[in-house]
Amino acid sequence: MKKFSTKIKALILCALLFAAAFSQAVAGVQYNDAKYANYVNMNGENESGRIYIVPNLYRQDASYKNVKSFPLVVMNSVEYVPLEIFAMYSYIEVVYSKLSFGFYINNTNTNKYIAFNLEDGTTTTSADQAVDASVQMCYRTYYVPAKIVCDAVGLNFESYDNASDGIHAARVSDSSAKYTLAELVDMYSPKKNDTTRDGQTDEPDTGGSTQPDVGQGGQITPAPDDKYKNVLSRNVYLSFDNCPDEYTGNILDILRAYNCGATFFMTAEKILERPETVRRILVEGHNIGIYCPTDGASGEEYSASGETERILSETKEANEALKLITKKKARYVRIKGAHEKELKENGIEKALKDEGLVIYGYTFDTRNYGRAQGVYDALVREIAEKNTNRAATHYINFSSGAYSAPALSRFLEFCGKYTQFRTVKSDEYTVLPAL
Repeated sequence: MKKFSTKIKALILCALLFAAAFSQAVAGVQYNDAKYANYVNMNGENESGRIYIVPNLYRQDASYKNVKSFPLVVMNSVEYVPLEIFAMYSYIEVVYSKLSFGFYINNTNTNKYIAFNLEDGTTTTSADQAVDASVQMCYRTYYVPAKIVCDAVGLNFESYDNASDGIHAARVSDSSAKYTLAELVDMYSPKKNDTTRDGQTDEPDTGGSTQPDVGQGGQITPAPDDKYKNVLSRNVYLSFDNCPDEYTGNILDILRAYNCGATFFMTAEKILERPETVRRILVEGHNIGIYCPTDGASGEEYSASGETERILSETKEANEALKLITKKKARYVRIKGAHEKELKENGIEKALKDEGLVIYGYTFDTRNYGRAQGVYDALVREIAEKNTNRAATHYINFSSGAYSAPALSRFLEFCGKYTQFRTVKSDEYTVLPAL
């Protein structure tokens, strides 16, 4: 433990990463101007799955979402988008400053950039111009003015505003995009259908044929029965233990491709070893928690002796490292190898709660199922084949390892085929599972 504390102190003395409190740099915001607050696609929810609402933010030729299904924010008639939308371009980098409290967005192909200094509120570009642009905190993530950033780094920005159809939307793209924003809005808009409520269909019209396949001899070929299509709703929370490591980048790429949020649990050592990956995890909208294995995590019998002091010491150390790297503290902690009853009896749960930490358990551990194929098969059995006649919530734990990315990719592809299988990112309102 001493070597980590020493390392943290040295880093604090050697590099002033962030010099001002976040609350002083980013003011509280009122989401969405009054003009847009009543637009159907700005504040509407789609919890029941019965009414389809047009997305309000697009990247390239597809809708974009992060922790919110409709993440575009309009303040003072300026469209703000999540910072992470720019990190999804392979040639755009989002880098946190090591000398001041802020970050810059850089186009590595052209070296055009825009830099936000959150200490003094100034914003500058690669053309040595000061611009009137501010950063906002919305839905627990950084938001930046979309048009100003796009103009600065060489991306395209489009806005769609139509009060008659109740749609306000925006799109960030580059020259490889095939459609205009108006075309995308039309593609994602529900089509008129007299048999549906309020003239809306449940899903956008894909233009596909609804006629059955006709086989040889004019015989109708019945569609194969899908045993998962009638499974009731599933909410799935994803988490990853003992990160970041050499496999975390691939996991983040997959989560980004499927617009999924997750929680990554890490120790002080891992945080300090891979600070850029830690920052990327936050920029892309994921949660960070503290990983704290007990002696029971290695398969040995759990021993309560001295555990309270050790766990509190390790969680404090990890939070110090996280604050050094990101200016944030973790809310969640994962105690691996101990049961809830033991943690309560030993006073560990209460001690952590007094420090503002919540224990985050899980309902399914993938480490028990071998390689990627075994993990994928086990996940499908757990999520889609058990208790199919009632809704369920699952908290899936992936251990760090080479199998995680391919297993995750196949599982998310499977979930994407069914509207009732939904991945969810935990927040302060999430009811967390017991250990």
